[in-house]
Amino acid sequence: MKKTARAQYIEARRVYATGALLRSGIFDHSYYSEIFQLKGLTPRQALQHYLAHGIGSGYSPHPLIEIEFFPSTIRNATRARDGLATLLSYLRSPNARTHAWGPLFDPRLTDEDPLELISRLRPDQLLPVPEGFAGAVPTFGEARRAALDFAETHRDQMAAALPPRRKSWDHKETQQWITSITSAGAPSRALVSVIMPVLNRADLVGVAIESVLAQTHDQFELIVVDDGSTDNTRDVVAEYARTDPRVRLLAGPHAGVGASRNTGLEQARGEFIAFLDSDNSWTRRFLELSLAALDAAPDVVASHAGLRLHGDDEVAYRGGDAQLSDLQLGNSVDLNVLVVRAQALQTTGVFDVTLRRWVDYDLVLRLAKLGRLEYLPFVGCEYDNKSADGRITQNESQHWQWVVTERNLIDWQATRRSVVDRVADRTSLVTVVAGSTGHAARSIDRLLHSFDDDLEVVIIDNGSRAAVGRHLTLRYMSEPRVRYVRLPANNNFALAANYGFSLTTGAQVAFLDPDADARDGWLEALSTRRRERGAAGVQALLVNRDYTVQHAGYAFYDELPLPSGLLANLTIDDAAVVRTDDLTAISASASLFDAAIFAELSGFDPMYANGLEDVDFCRRAKREMPTARFECEPRAIVVHQPGTSAYRERRQVQNRRTYLERWHGQSTPDDRDRYGALGMTVAGFAPTFSPGQPTANPVLLRESRRLETASATSPTQLRWAIKTGVPCTRGGDHWGDIPFAADLARALRSQGQQVVTDRHEAWTRSTSYLDDVVLTLRGRHAIPPQPGAVNILWVISRPELVTVDEVRGYDLVYAASEKWAAWMSARSGRTIEPLLQATSPERFRPDLDPVSEPDDLIFVGGSHGHEFGRAIVGMAVQAEAPVGLWGPGWHKFAPERYVRDGYLDTDRLPHAYRSANIVLNDHFSDMAEWGFINNRTFDALACGTPLISDAIDGLEIFEGAVVVADSVERMRELVTDRSWMPSTEQMTEISSRIRADHSFDSRARTLLAAALSRRS
Repeated sequence: MKKTARAQYIEARRVYATGALLRSGIFDHSYYSEIFQLKGLTPRQALQHYLAHGIGSGYSPHPLIEIEFFPSTIRNATRARDGLATLLSYLRSPNARTHAWGPLFDPRLTDEDPLELISRLRPDQLLPVPEGFAGAVPTFGEARRAALDFAETHRDQMAAALPPRRKSWDHKETQQWITSITSAGAPSRALVSVIMPVLNRADLVGVAIESVLAQTHDQFELIVVDDGSTDNTRDVVAEYARTDPRVRLLAGPHAGVGASRNTGLEQARGEFIAFLDSDNSWTRRFLELSLAALDAAPDVVASHAGLRLHGDDEVAYRGGDAQLSDLQLGNSVDLNVLVVRAQALQTTGVFDVTLRRWVDYDLVLRLAKLGRLEYLPFVGCEYDNKSADGRITQNESQHWQWVVTERNLIDWQATRRSVVDRVADRTSLVTVVAGSTGHAARSIDRLLHSFDDDLEVVIIDNGSRAAVGRHLTLRYMSEPRVRYVRLPANNNFALAANYGFSLTTGAQVAFLDPDADARDGWLEALSTRRRERGAAGVQALLVNRDYTVQHAGYAFYDELPLPSGLLANLTIDDAAVVRTDDLTAISASASLFDAAIFAELSGFDPMYANGLEDVDFCRRAKREMPTARFECEPRAIVVHQPGTSAYRERRQVQNRRTYLERWHGQSTPDDRDRYGALGMTVAGFAPTFSPGQPTANPVLLRESRRLETASATSPTQLRWAIKTGVPCTRGGDHWGDIPFAADLARALRSQGQQVVTDRHEAWTRSTSYLDDVVLTLRGRHAIPPQPGAVNILWVISRPELVTVDEVRGYDLVYAASEKWAAWMSARSGRTIEPLLQATSPERFRPDLDPVSEPDDLIFVGGSHGHEFGRAIVGMAVQAEAPVGLWGPGWHKFAPERYVRDGYLDTDRLPHAYRSANIVLNDHFSDMAEWGFINNRTFDALACGTPLISDAIDGLEIFEGAVVVADSVERMRELVTDRSWMPSTEQMTEISSRIRADHSFDSRARTLLAAALSRRS
C-alpha cells in the first residue's frame, strides 16, 4: 500500500533522527541495554529497541536526560512515531536551555553546548546540577551507577506479577508434568488433615465431602467444622461421619472462618494440611499429585495447584508460580489448592482470628516468608465463582487485604520496643508519593536548606512510574538525610505512611502529602507548638489555592455523622483568632505526631483507603490516652489540593462504613462554639461534596457587636475584608502589598475592628457575605465591589490601570497621590480623597539593633525589565556605589559583589534599613508621573535613614531627606559628597514626624470614621 506524503515525511524524520542520535553521542546504549537486560546488542540495535519500546514508555536516551522535565507538549510528542526527531529538535533549541533536563543536569549552568557536554562526559567529571541541589555534587560515574541501581530494583519489582486469569488450560503441559512427577518414586502414604469450615451449606457441603472421599490418595482425615449453621448442615455432615471414620464433625457457635479453621487445626494429626471450602470440590488426584511434588522437593514449604473457576456465564482458569515478591502485589495462592507441611504451620502460626477477611492471604504471606511455595501445573479444584450470598466472607470489606499486607510488612511490636532508641531532637518527615512527585520534591528541598534542627526524610514511593523513582533517586543520591524506598504496588496512604514511619528514627514524625505545597517555616511552627504544648499531634493550617481555609482541624457537630473541616472557606486571619487547640481530630495531610504515641497505637488503620484514617487515629488516641491533645497551628501554612480519582471515590464508601460502624454512638465535643470568637453562630448546615468525604459545612451568621470602653460606648465592631491584588503564589508571599495589608489590618484591629485579608484569587470568597466593609488596595488587579457591604477603594499604585467606571462603582475612594486624586475627581465626578501611603512605627523606628554586616547603600526589591534590573540600581552600579541588592533576579543584572541573599523577610527589613546609610528607591513610571510615593519611602525615613530616589512629585514634604538622582553623574555625586544628608538630629525629627503623621494607625482612623459615617 502506497504511503501518504505525511507518512513518508514522518518516516524520513524518524530515519534522520536515528542517525543523528547515534552521531550525537548522547544515546548511552550500554546504559539503556543494562536497564532492559539486552545482551550483545550493537549501539544501532539498542537504538532500534529504544525507538520501538523505550521512548514511547517515557525512557530517556541518557541517564542525565529525564523526559519528565520537559514541557508537556514535548513529552506528549515523544510518544508519536517521529517522537525522537521531536526530542532531538527540542534539545537543540534555545528553549531547552531555559530549564533543567533532569535532576542532575541543568544546561543553564554551563557555557558549553549541552549536547556536546553530555556526549563527552567522563566518569570522574562533576555535573552541572540544578540550583539548590541537596548534598555533594556527584560525578557522572556516580550518577550513572545510581540510575542503574534504581533500574535494577525497579526491574525486579516489575518482574513480580500475579498469574493471570485465562480462558483455557494447557492440558498437554499438565500431562507431561504428571508423567514426570509420578515416575519419580512410590506414592506417598502420609496422612493429610483436610480442614473444611462450613456455614449453612446443607445443599452444597455433600459435594465437597464427596470430592475428598473420592481422592486417589486415601490416607486423610476430613475435619468439618460447622461455624454455627442454622439449617441442617450438621445433619448432612454427621451422616458422612457415621459411615466413614475418616470424616469428623466439630460443631460450635458462629466464630468466623479463621476461628473455624483453627478449631480444625487443633484436632489435626496429619503430616500435611489441606483446606477445602464447603462450596468447592477437588479433582480426584489433587492430594496424590500434591504429595508427590512435596516428596520430590523436601525444602518446599507448601504446594499449590490451579483452579477451574465456574462463573455465572463462563469457565476460566487461574494458577501460576507466586513467591513472596509476587504475593506482595496481592494473593494468587488459593487455600483450596494449598497443601502445607504441618511443621511449617507450627512455625508460622495459625489463622489470625482478628481478621474478618483475607485470612488465607495472611497465612500464605507468612508461609512465603518461611520458604518456597511450589506451583503444580494441574487443575486441583473445581471452584464455585458464581455470584451468591451466604459465603463466610461475602459481606466483609475488601480493605482487609491492606490490613493483611501491613501485618506482613511492619513489625509493630519491634517498632514500639525501639521507641526508646529514637533521637530526641530529631524530626522525621514521611511523604508518600503515588504517580507523580507533586510538590513533594520542592517541599523537601526547602526543608533541607532551611530547617535548622536535626532532620531526616523518608520518601515512600507507592508503586509510581519508573520516571518518578529515577527522579527522586538521583535528586537525593548525595543527601544522607533522605531515604527513598519504593513499594511494588499502591497500598494506599495509611499503610505506606505507617511503613515510612517504621523506617524513621526521630522522636517526632511529620507527614506531608505530595499534593501539599508547604510554605516556608511550616515544620518549624509545628515543631515549636507540639513541644511547647506537649501535644500528641499538630496539623498545619490547610488552605485552598485562593488561601481560604480548607481545614483547621476536623470539626464535629451533633447533627452530622461525619466531621468536616473547621473554619472551611473562612480566612487565615480568622484561624488566628479562633481557638484551635484540644481538637477531636486533625488532618494527616501536613501534620506532626509524637512518635511514641503513634507507635503505641500502631499508626493509621489500613482498613481506611485514603480517607478518615487520620480521624480514626486521633479518636483511638483519645480513647486510649484521654490526655492526648491534638491542635492546629495557624502559622504553619500549607496550600493543599486533595487528589481525587474514580478509584479513590469507590473506596470512600467503605471508609465511611468502617468509620460509622466503629464510632457509632460514641459522642464527641460539638465544635460550633469555636466560631463565637468571631462573633459568629451556626445557623444550619450546607452539604459539601469534597473529594472522598461528602459531609456538610456550617452556615454562619455574624452578630453585630458594640465595643465598650471605660468612658463610653464606642462604635460597632465591623468586619473588614482588605482585598489585595497579590497572587496566591510563593512569589506573591514576598510582594510589598502583603506587609502593607498586614500593618493596616493591625491598625484597624487596634481600633476594635475585626479584619481579614484576601488575595486576588479570593475576591469571590464564599464567606464574603459576612463582611461589613470591603477595602480594596488597588494595585495590579481590579476587584469588583461587593453588594451589601461598604466598598472602599484605596488606590496605592498602578494608577494607569484604574478606570472611571471602576471609581464610580465604590462608595468611598482614596488615592495615595494628591495630583491623581484631583485629576480623577474632575474626570469621574466623584470625590476622591488624598490618603498617602504609610509606615508601621512599631516595626520601622530608629532605635533598632543594627545588622551584623550592614550595607552602605541598600536596595530591597525584585529586578524588573530594565537593562540593569532597575534604572536607579543601574545608576548606582555604574557609579560604583557600594550598594547591596536584596531581592530575586539580581544575579542576572549586577556584578556578584552587589548581590545579597534573596529576599529580606519582614522581620529583618527594618533592621537592614536602619543599619544602612542610604536607601535607594524608585517607582513604577506611572506612579512617578502621578506622584504616588511608595511606602518604602515612609519605612526608610521612619527608621531615620535618608533616600536617593527617582524623580516624583511631593518629595518636598520630607524636608531634604529624600533626594533625586536622574543620571549616573548625579548618583556618583550624591554618594561621594553626602553633605545633602540631614544631620542626626534632623533625621530624628523627620523620623518622629513620619511615624506620627504617616502611620497606619492614622490611616486606620481616617478609614474607620469614613466607613462608620457611610453606614450611618
